[in-house]
Amino acid sequence: MNMGKLMDTDLLFAGGGLSGLSLAWHIETAMPGRYRMIIVDREARVGDDRTWCFWEKGEGPFQAAVIKQWDRLKVLGPDWERILDIPPYAYRMIRSSAFYALVREGLAAAPGIQFLTADILGLESEKDSAVLRSSIGNLRGRWLFNSALRPDIPARRTRTLLQHFKGYFLTMPRSTFDPDVPHFMDFRVEQGKDVRFVYVLPITETRALAEFTVFSPRVWEQQEYHNTLQDYLGNILGIKDYVVDEEEFGVIPMTDHPHPLRTGRRILNLGTAGGRTKASTGFTFVNVQRHSAAVALSLQSKGHPFARMPLCHKRYSLYDAILLDVLTRNLYPGRDIFSHMFLRNAPVTVFDFLGEQSRFHQELQLFASFPQGPFVRAFLRVARHRLGL
Repeated sequence: MNMGKLMDTDLLFAGGGLSGLSLAWHIETAMPGRYRMIIVDREARVGDDRTWCFWEKGEGPFQAAVIKQWDRLKVLGPDWERILDIPPYAYRMIRSSAFYALVREGLAAAPGIQFLTADILGLESEKDSAVLRSSIGNLRGRWLFNSALRPDIPARRTRTLLQHFKGYFLTMPRSTFDPDVPHFMDFRVEQGKDVRFVYVLPITETRALAEFTVFSPRVWEQQEYHNTLQDYLGNILGIKDYVVDEEEFGVIPMTDHPHPLRTGRRILNLGTAGGRTKASTGFTFVNVQRHSAAVALSLQSKGHPFARMPLCHKRYSLYDAILLDVLTRNLYPGRDIFSHMFLRNAPVTVFDFLGEQSRFHQELQLFASFPQGPFVRAFLRVARHRLGL
């Protein structure tokens, strides 16, 4: 491509991972052949570079990529455990290779959609178009969707933790796991001043994903994750004989810093870049699908992609900021907050709330199960911050 020549299209995508591919799929599904698209990423997304787990009612748009789902979950602490029956929800697992293959195959069949592999150097919004500068040339589109370039998070006056995790895909020589009841959150690991838990998602009786997750201000050395996982498997679960087939590692920012949905007149931010990662849990997959569906509908009905955010978003943003304030200031142990949540509330209430689908009376019931002092102090601090006091 000539570096000085602009390549024109209707829709440009800076990033071809979960958010970019999901939106392109929703748009093409809603309006087949309506828009020409160019999807730019620094690599061709094909392998298992991540795993998405999420809860969902009914069949979602990517059910064909789900490798396992459960309708019962187990949560555990040092001296307690509870089995959660979660219908009408199902908890699902998708490996990225299956998602990439499903979506890219569907999009590749559309004649107006191209995939380009290039480094993304910058984005510019103009009056009637947007420009993506890349290592192989410049591209112009009527609208540009960005999930590749994330805004910096200022340290001052923000509540930010990192969710970082290390996982093993395990194979056992004999039947070991109950494939119908995963460990959704197991807090029987040493906590320190962080939130730490392991989840074990059995795919079969002999294969599972065991992942150690931490909410803390910093990422650990890799050996620290290995030590905890090996101690958990050997001393808590009593599993000594296993083979680690694959490992995965990731870091997700959890912050109340507002990520703008729009950058100029013609650029819409997606995924984590657009604040679609839930600040208090790090869950992203379902939020991305909701936003993608809303953007596609806005394009279809209004001719622009700037869908209005639901009014409840501000309410949940406040709740997330309050929980982050409690956790970042160590006002109350995170493990105990989650134990109150799961032991004192109906499972559907918890998942409605965490999925931002709850009603206000459910939220009041759930808040009553939390320790009042730390959360009231956190609410007052967040309120002063938001009022600029």
